[in-house]
Amino acid sequence: MTDQKTRSPRLPGWLPLWFGVAGGQAAWAVAVLVAYPTVAAVCNADASRVWVHLVRWTALGVALAATAIAYRSWRAAQAAGDDVPPGLVNRVRFMGLGGVLLSGAGAFLLFVEDIATWVIHPCL
Repeated sequence: MTDQKTRSPRLPGWLPLWFGVAGGQAAWAVAVLVAYPTVAAVCNADASRVWVHLVRWTALGVALAATAIAYRSWRAAQAAGDDVPPGLVNRVRFMGLGGVLLSGAGAFLLFVEDIATWVIHPCL
């Protein structure tokens, strides 16, 4: 039997890998598609712009979750033992690091867009 410390960690499946790669961009795209009609409704009703921020904060949470999952996948590939095929480890490592960069960029875009909404009123 193998000791718990010497066992290689389980590599993630295809769903967490693809969520890590595409989750940040998908969250940004959905936020843009939802924010445009939300801004129109807020401006027409002369309501608070908290609704616009809520859309971006929700998408930012999804993008940060995708970045965290991608990072965890990348770290699992780094810690994989010799019993895992090298092609699988390389794919998980590549997709994990790509997900950290891509979903992190999506989270950064959402953050910058939200700052712009705080500085400049969206109804101008």
